[in-house]
Amino acid sequence: MKEFPILRDALFITLFGVVFYLAMATILGDSGIIGSFGADFSALNQELFGYLSYIYLFVFGIGVYFLYRRAGF
Repeated sequence: MKEFPILRDALFITLFGVVFYLAMATILGDSGIIGSFGADFSALNQELFGYLSYIYLFVFGIGVYFLYRRAGF
């Protein structure tokens, strides 16, 4: 991907933005800020994963960052 640094940056921004939105939706729960999709995702996420739902999306976000920093990607 060294030939396309803009594509790499755009992919990172998109993935990190989606993960950040889903993490905030999980934390905020049934708030008007996140919309109906975020509220539904939050309810399903907490039902399926319990307390782990508050952690795994942030860990995934950190993984996306380290993947971005990797030179071979």
